[in-house]
Amino acid sequence: MRVIVRVLLFLGVFFASAVCVAEEDMLDNVAYERQALLMVERWQLAYQNKDLNELTALYADKIDYFHKTMTREKVMADKAAFFNSEKKKFLSQSIVSTITVHADGNNTDDGGLDDSMRAEFIKQVNVGGKTQNYPASLYIKPNAAGQWQIIAESDGITDANLGFDDDSRQVVKGKFDGLQRQYAWVNSRNAQTGGDCHNGDDCNCYLWTSQAEVKPVIIPQCINASLDVVSGLDGSGRDRLQLIDQRWQGGWAAVHLYDIQRLQWTPAIRTVSTNISEIEQVVGALVTPDPAKPGYVRIIETTSAPDTAEFINKTEVLLLNTLPAQ
Repeated sequence: MRVIVRVLLFLGVFFASAVCVAEEDMLDNVAYERQALLMVERWQLAYQNKDLNELTALYADKIDYFHKTMTREKVMADKAAFFNSEKKKFLSQSIVSTITVHADGNNTDDGGLDDSMRAEFIKQVNVGGKTQNYPASLYIKPNAAGQWQIIAESDGITDANLGFDDDSRQVVKGKFDGLQRQYAWVNSRNAQTGGDCHNGDDCNCYLWTSQAEVKPVIIPQCINASLDVVSGLDGSGRDRLQLIDQRWQGGWAAVHLYDIQRLQWTPAIRTVSTNISEIEQVVGALVTPDPAKPGYVRIIETTSAPDTAEFINKTEVLLLNTLPAQ
């Protein structure tokens, strides 16, 4: 009995200490997040004003700049050339999404130190009269003197074009409106706060495109998503974006199929239920054209039997949605 009491006392002290440490870490994280948000706000204002002096003050001596290690002077020279270009004239930049901040330095060259913060947001840039969205990231950490600085900068579109994979953000490219190539990606947000999505949160996913005129579409009860571009489903010339949302429990997911019509993300078919374990058994595309019915597609829908919870698979033939001409 004494041994059990001692163990319980030890565990009580241990967990109390752990709670204190966790609270201290939480307070540190809140302070770090505020510093990171302030840095992003200063960075955005300096960019909009083409203020190289302010940008110089924000960046570290060496920066992981779109996956190239560069000195601050070279980065500023690159930004000066961008600001002053007459061929592709920079007109404006704004942040059009919430800014999420979390401890994550593992995509930079600083060794993944815990005190580096990753700020993610959607920036909207107008160059030469053309406005585009970009999923952007700034990595921020304090230097030896305690001064917060930007140590890395990237965006998902540039990463995709350079062949770099970002585990936290998948970017794909297709002619979703049948006319021009666009980039598409998903980010997840806490449905109540708009902040980062943590384990167990009520979360939504937001489907974005680089085409600034197209507003993001919300996928509810979604913590993340995998994206694939499906071509040749009909004669419209539109690529379709296959989006498989991810949820917290049971491996259940839903297959969404989108294209862009009338400058908006448009569901090409109804949402189809599936399970991750069943998806793993599929060879090839989940959505395929029906050769007997032009304009229709075939997809396997997975549900579960109410009594046994066994999977029930059924092939559905669905009409591709086309909005009437305006």
